[in-house]
Amino acid sequence: MRILHVLGKLDHGGVETWLVQLLRELDGSPYRCDFLVHTEAPGVHDSEVRRLGANIIPCLSPHRPLTYARNFLRILRHHGPYDVVHSHVHYFSAYVLALAKLGGVPVRIAHSHCDLRMVEKARSLRRQLYRTLMRGLLPYLSTGGFAVSSQTGDSLFPVGWANSDRWKLAYLGIDLSRFYGDIDCSMVRRQLGLRKASIVVGHIGRVDEYKNHQFILDIAMELLKIEPDAMFLLRSEE
Repeated sequence: MRILHVLGKLDHGGVETWLVQLLRELDGSPYRCDFLVHTEAPGVHDSEVRRLGANIIPCLSPHRPLTYARNFLRILRHHGPYDVVHSHVHYFSAYVLALAKLGGVPVRIAHSHCDLRMVEKARSLRRQLYRTLMRGLLPYLSTGGFAVSSQTGDSLFPVGWANSDRWKLAYLGIDLSRFYGDIDCSMVRRQLGLRKASIVVGHIGRVDEYKNHQFILDIAMELLKIEPDAMFLLRSEE
């Protein structure tokens, strides 16, 4: 079975990490994955992905629908046929899967990895119309979908999606084995300059509106009222 995953870039990120870990598990299996990305810039996972036998195929101009459509359909003809197109680009998945349907791909999956509802409320009317259109078309263009949580499903899929066998709730499992083992907490605190008795809250994620750092700051302000010595460590993986 041949599967084409669609995403922005194989760079740092939860979705990308999960996909690469999945690819490792599929090595030697009858499932073959390729990756369609929206850039020609190299990603941090590119070397490993190619070593595992997958193609990384740039499909440029996602903001120019007709040009993107020509590029996408050309990729399906040149690199296919594919049994599955699995899209990870949220609202834009509707357009991706429309092209996959036009290209004759039988299984078309939308994967919702984030809840964008709060962020989208502040967007322009044009953006609101785009979101409404994409959500409305998605059920007609996809053959199924996955959500990593109930909230992410509500963000993309139709009302009542959880009661349908067509849409699945599937928690992503990222391999955490490299973090196992004994850790000298005192040494780590010294290395990072953290006070010995302080409560430390850590967060890893790129700094943009989708990660809701404002909420983290709100939590920090409330926690500092209770624990004045609390410390927050925020790391951005770019």
